Amino acid sequence: MKCNFGPYPHLIHLAAKYDEWQICEVLVKAKVDVNLRDKKTGQTALDIAIEHEREDTGYILLKLGAKVNKRKYPSDWIKPEKK
Repeated sequence: MKCNFGPYPHLIHLAAKYDEWQICEVLVKAKVDVNLRDKKTGQTALDIAIEHEREDTGYILLKLGAKVNKRKYPSDWIKPEKK
């Protein structure tokens, strides 16, 4: 399912950002890929949940089969300090 909400083109990503874990659950049960990656950022719903400190949603996504190491660019997790 695709939508046009700013930087989150997929509904599961938007639900993860706003801690709507129930929506994530419904979407995955409706066959939306829990590991769907955004084409521009490489982020998954789990990445977005972590970025926005959505613990409940992150936990549910993991229970639904989200892969922790699915990130396209693992080095993106570590942001270099600016000097």
